[in-house]
Amino acid sequence: MFFKSIRFKIILLYMLMSAGTLTLFSVLLHRNFRDGLLENVDTLLKLKAAGIVSSIDAYWEAERSELTRSQAMSNVFTKSNTAAFMKIADRWIKDKSNDPDMINIVVHIFDAQG
Repeated sequence: MFFKSIRFKIILLYMLMSAGTLTLFSVLLHRNFRDGLLENVDTLLKLKAAGIVSSIDAYWEAERSELTRSQAMSNVFTKSNTAAFMKIADRWIKDKSNDPDMINIVVHIFDAQG
């Protein structure tokens, strides 16, 4: 008898509408937070990568200016010369290995071909 009453039907309709509204709100809220967090992580990774690149470039320019002063500069000393670049990258890694800001960072250096 209670299941056939108008009161039960109104309560059931209200509960279904409330559950649907809360579910929709929760899904939209979750997507919004997820997208925001992923965007923040992407931005942070890009900034850290740009900082690492500029730091290695600073080492590169220091090495190049040192060789220019000693007149040992040759046309072999270019960034495409992987031996010279790897020497500078290894020196950068050794210098930065004790830096507390760089402890949890993994750096992979690839050439133009990957």
